[in-house]
Amino acid sequence: MRQCEELRIIGDDLFYEVQEKLDSLKQGPRGPRKTKDAHLWDLVTNLFYCAHCGERFYVAGAGGKGMRCKNGDFCPCKSTVRREEAIKAICKRLQELIAQDATLIEQVILEAQQLDARGDHQLEAEIETSQRKLASFERKLSDYLDLAGQGSDEDREEMKTRIRSVRIERNAARVELNRLHQALSHATSVISEDEIRDSLTHLSSLLREGAAGTLGEDAVYEAVEAFRLLVGGRIDVHVEQRVGRKRTCRHRSENVALDGEGVTE
Repeated sequence: MRQCEELRIIGDDLFYEVQEKLDSLKQGPRGPRKTKDAHLWDLVTNLFYCAHCGERFYVAGAGGKGMRCKNGDFCPCKSTVRREEAIKAICKRLQELIAQDATLIEQVILEAQQLDARGDHQLEAEIETSQRKLASFERKLSDYLDLAGQGSDEDREEMKTRIRSVRIERNAARVELNRLHQALSHATSVISEDEIRDSLTHLSSLLREGAAGTLGEDAVYEAVEAFRLLVGGRIDVHVEQRVGRKRTCRHRSENVALDGEGVTE
């Protein structure tokens, strides 16, 4: 930076005096902001859509506690949904459906067992292919060893190179075959009905604690993924008239439909 005396309009003393005054008048945070804990209702707003406009919901309202259609006041069905209360209502309903839907539980058990069986057949086929490949390398190495020591010096050096190359390929095939055998030994233990029920119980627990806001940083993202899958990746918000109330809304997704709570005008 170059100082040009011709452009100076005030002296150094006045300049620094003014700067000191301005620094004393500064407003705003004096230190780092407090880190906000992530809650389930803060992380799933992108799953809510306006049933009329088809537009996504975004955080809105005082303190960012609500959410509404992207079109805002231009939406014919404008309303602001209280995020925390809406998520709690949906989580509660999802827990009830998981606990009550015996058919769902049996379908999960059946599909899990079919997937286990499918995985076993695929591994067995890969093992068979790997065994044939290893046998081919073993035969080739045996043939090369029979020819070792014959011919000229140049021929013998070339054969040594081939032998080294085939040995490397054979060893790699052995490692791969061992890996497949280990994978099959773990896969053959088919998941039991009790394990599946425990997983569903864990799913309900994630929803319950996520709605309560008591999950840690890692667990809350696990709850977000569970919530997303259970609602089919999208929740459509329908605004309807009700007797005695100006307006209300319902949240509807592919897998869950329920009367909504926590709606403000």
